Amino acid sequence: MYAVVDIETTGSHPGHDHIIEIAVYLHDGREVTGEFCTLLNPGQNIPPFIARLTGISDQMVQDAPTFQEIAEKLKAILDGRIFVAHNVQFDHSFVKQSLARHGHEFDSEMLCTIKAGRSLVPGLSSYKLSSICRSLDIPLNNAHRAYADALATANLLTILNDKANGNLQAYLYRKEIRKNPSRISEELLDGLPSLPGLLQFTDDNGQIIMVAAASNIRKKAWALVKRFHHKKLLPLALESASVQYELTGSELLAQIRETMDCKHMPPRFNRKHKQYESRFGITDRINGNGSVTLKLEPYNEASIYHRVFASQNDARRILKEVAKKFNLPFGDDSQQVDLFVEPDTDYPNRLASAIEWLQTGRKNYLVQDKLMQTGEHVIFLIEDEKVNGYCHLQLGDSAHHLEELKNKMTRIENDPAIYRTVQRYIGRGKSRKVIDLKTT
Repeated sequence: MYAVVDIETTGSHPGHDHIIEIAVYLHDGREVTGEFCTLLNPGQNIPPFIARLTGISDQMVQDAPTFQEIAEKLKAILDGRIFVAHNVQFDHSFVKQSLARHGHEFDSEMLCTIKAGRSLVPGLSSYKLSSICRSLDIPLNNAHRAYADALATANLLTILNDKANGNLQAYLYRKEIRKNPSRISEELLDGLPSLPGLLQFTDDNGQIIMVAAASNIRKKAWALVKRFHHKKLLPLALESASVQYELTGSELLAQIRETMDCKHMPPRFNRKHKQYESRFGITDRINGNGSVTLKLEPYNEASIYHRVFASQNDARRILKEVAKKFNLPFGDDSQQVDLFVEPDTDYPNRLASAIEWLQTGRKNYLVQDKLMQTGEHVIFLIEDEKVNGYCHLQLGDSAHHLEELKNKMTRIENDPAIYRTVQRYIGRGKSRKVIDLKTT
């Protein structure tokens, strides 16, 4: 009746990644009635991140069968059964693509134990397999091995079936029929990776006519294509002949790249980069009488500032604060943003202290984006409200040696829009970690 499946793979893209372990437990709704579990030789090296996650090494699969060798047997096991998995779309898409690669058509009804679990076991803080097993006292040893995860899922299915009084029909579904009014083939769209990067639509000449940042390239491509019949996207639909992509390893880096690509010569269907973003800096100027003014002015790359701000209001607020803190007179006029100081014997000390206080408040930090399935994370360097650069680090590499990081960095053009993109990303809680740095 049911085939409970779990797989381990070389990556997240069924178009070019391969299965390295598959486990199938046959289930009648009450208990396991049969099993088929095997390691598979993917014909390629297993990425280090996958090897660490699963514990499956190249040596372990060296003498294992290939998928081609088990394809016919696997299809016979799955045919006529409901395909069950925890996050079933992932496992089903890999199995379907792998079978198709060797000449076997496959489709079946599906049941996702995440979706069924949310309905039948409500109120849990997480529905990850390890979390729901812990909540229901289901043993799960050797997580991230297919045979262990599939057996735990089979035990979960028993509980869910019992809670549904033996009737799980309400939770069955087939893969949705997707609307695709474009000339781009579904095979090409389905072959895109489910990873963050830059999605690029191209015309018949291979010219990029639109770019879009994506946390999941395949999902973003399908979302746009489904809307191609709308009036605003119809011209893009008529000219789009294909899609390509560039992996960034980071959703934030994809957003920054989109901003950079659209700033000067945007693709035809991207809006030009808006120049409305502004910054303001506090610097010092010598007056005609020899006194020094701490002054707020629009940011200019040719000038040196004690501190830079994303908005004029923020800068004015700090300027008033430094005036009060160091007993320096400040103009009452709301348009007057100069801090005029009258020379006196203590003036040099107060001025020096005010400048030091301003500089100490500079925002210098590292933003570490969330770890992606490639085993890398991306670090961004922000100094004085400027995004200066980024670099990719492997899992376990230190992000605390600033000078070493700077040597690895790919520099980013100074742009307030990019800084605000980083701020919004952090504000939405999407970054993995923010590391404060001392003023440089």
